[in-house]
Amino acid sequence: MNNAIKYSPQKGIITISLESTTKETIISIQDQGPGVDADDLERIFTFDPDRKSINNGAGLALSICNEMIQKINGRIWAEHLETQGTVFKYALPLSA
Repeated sequence: MNNAIKYSPQKGIITISLESTTKETIISIQDQGPGVDADDLERIFTFDPDRKSINNGAGLALSICNEMIQKINGRIWAEHLETQGTVFKYALPLSA
């Protein structure tokens, strides 16, 4: 959420949505910022200290989020939007 605020233009809209299935809850965060290039989406959740940050920031924080979510059997990903920006999503498993 912090990055959505940080990279959105002034008076930009941040959309947070929630979707539930029988197995998980999916949270989506979309802003009106520049987004992440489609070519970079596969590697933004893995920290590499030798790699320059993507779009001036993606790096350590996303890798920490990825690790924490995986530890609870969840998943995190991002989707490039053709119109503008990127939507970040994470799914949290529902307890049995």
